[in-house]
Amino acid sequence: MWRNWWSTACAVTSSRDKRRSPSISASPLGVIRQEQPFGVVDYGTAYAKAIVVHFGPASSWNLVGAGSICYGSRQTRASLALGPEQQQAATEALRQAQSRSLSLSGRLIAPKAVVVSVPADMLTLQTYRWEMKRRRPLRPVDASEAADSLSQAHNASLSQAASHMYDAASPGRPVWLGTVWSAWFVDRRSVTSAAGFRGETIAVSTTQATTSTAALDSLRNMPPSFATAAVFLPEPLGIAELLRRRQPCLLFDAGAQRTGVYLRSADGNLHCTSVATGGHHFNRWLSLAGGLSPSRAEKVKLAYAEGRLHPRGSLRVRAVVQRAYAAWAKRLVAALDTAGWPLPGAWYATGGHSHLPEWAALPGIVADASMSRLERYPNLEPLPLDDCAGPIVSGPERLQPCHSVAWGLAQYLVRLSHDEQALAELRQASALAAKAGFEVSSEWLT
Repeated sequence: MWRNWWSTACAVTSSRDKRRSPSISASPLGVIRQEQPFGVVDYGTAYAKAIVVHFGPASSWNLVGAGSICYGSRQTRASLALGPEQQQAATEALRQAQSRSLSLSGRLIAPKAVVVSVPADMLTLQTYRWEMKRRRPLRPVDASEAADSLSQAHNASLSQAASHMYDAASPGRPVWLGTVWSAWFVDRRSVTSAAGFRGETIAVSTTQATTSTAALDSLRNMPPSFATAAVFLPEPLGIAELLRRRQPCLLFDAGAQRTGVYLRSADGNLHCTSVATGGHHFNRWLSLAGGLSPSRAEKVKLAYAEGRLHPRGSLRVRAVVQRAYAAWAKRLVAALDTAGWPLPGAWYATGGHSHLPEWAALPGIVADASMSRLERYPNLEPLPLDDCAGPIVSGPERLQPCHSVAWGLAQYLVRLSHDEQALAELRQASALAAKAGFEVSSEWLT
């Protein structure tokens, strides 16, 4: 089932004068406002990824370290709670990213706060479309009317989300993590904001991200040796941030145990589905065909993707991977067919196994199966993470596709730290969430 995901702002005012203050705010947003280094931890399905971001001497944010550590068990299943091995891998990934800063920047940069990505398996997403008929359709929508419409849309969607959480009898108290996606419509036409438009109706589609205290407690138990504070953001915000300024497109996030599919449609919405097959699918085929251990199969797959195998060995591996890719693509096509949405022509791929050469055949496979749903013949290319850079510059560390979620979350938080209007909207939504019965982080309320 497809869901709409969007990121609403959580911002603080930037202050150069506070950069030299010796005290560090207890809030991660305060750390960013004081231009102190921070880290981002992303719990993948097989690897924990981490990056460290630092405000450099050139008065710009820079990526100064990145790390990736495999879990002790490569077959870790989706769960509402993280195990000790996942926590340990996250700690080691953050330590690895920190040590990279020493070799890349000449000094050890320790993050003062950490942004923790809440895995999609732990999230509940509820989408609600609120619509209002205007009394004066010929009068342009002013700022106060737009703000009031957004407030009513938040209130309606949060009430529905709270009702769903209590009906589902989730363990622990429901926790609100933020508004993940929002889209405006005036007379059913998609607009970036209703302010300034004339029309008979205004509609706002919002999606709220929630979880339970039982699920979030396993994230809160992360060892605090690298950060004085932590903030928890939904995993989809990272992808949404990377697609925020792009035209309608389709993005494949190739994980180890699942492949996420994100569609940014022409009507301003962001839809998502996933396929429960990822990079481990190719490892199993290689293990069975060559009698390899899972760890050895992973190394062979990476060497093949990077062109480091002997020509004869590469031909043998290619024959196995092509058969595995055909089976994987069949499941992906089935998932796209159930979505029922027209597919744009711009396609991007990111994630661990997206660099396999077999990905080049995907547009033709999908076109053969559902040509009528394609706006034009698709063009697939790797998602250029450097082009997705906003307030953070990619360097001196080199980004890898597996760090796309962490990269997006870091960009999201720094960008929003300069948006006062977004901060006001976030505080309004968080107050409504608390009123609806959700546990809300105090930093969003203050």
